[in-house]
Amino acid sequence: MAAPMKYSDELRERATRMALEAIAAEGQRMGPIRRIADHLVFIRTVAHPVAGCRGNFDE
Repeated sequence: MAAPMKYSDELRERATRMALEAIAAEGQRMGPIRRIADHLVFIRTVAHPVAGCRGNFDE
């Protein structure tokens, strides 16, 4: 049995799109990718559980 995915397909698609747009705008890769990765960690570990406790997410 496969392990459950850490991020939903929608979130992964959005992060990919954000990264490609940021790379095109800034002309470099590591800065934008690192910032987006930090945002994803924040969403997964802090914002999502808090919003879920408040009933703001359907999951």
